[in-house]
Amino acid sequence: MLKTGIPTVYLLASGKKGYFYVGVTSELLARVYRHKHEPYKKSYAKQYNIDKLVWYREYESMAQAIAAEKQIKRWSRAKKYELIEEINPSWNDLYQTMLGNVENNSPRSSRGRGGAENLRFSGVPTLSAGEKTTTKSREIPC
Repeated sequence: MLKTGIPTVYLLASGKKGYFYVGVTSELLARVYRHKHEPYKKSYAKQYNIDKLVWYREYESMAQAIAAEKQIKRWSRAKKYELIEEINPSWNDLYQTMLGNVENNSPRSSRGRGGAENLRFSGVPTLSAGEKTTTKSREIPC
């Protein structure tokens, strides 16, 4: 069964060359389900039909995940595209793969499967233990 409570940055897309949404959550399956089935009526994701999980990466702490999310949001479209292409060149909906593993009662956790082991893209921020990142209003210890 998939582990829950793991801080994760994820990227949804409307399709290849479409719109992107970058988010952070500690419950990836539940969050993507809400994007697909219970979107806010006036949300950006619903407006542009952004509901395909095309990339995700797990972090040790929520502070690290939030810092990574903020950095990825500032990236150019080309850099986000490269990030996805490196681990998911077919732009498959990884949610469907994850869901299949849950339905099959896979004993494996979400770490190191479904392409997740390849999510060590050189441009994705990682923070060492004790390293800090700064937001506009406060420091976040990692």
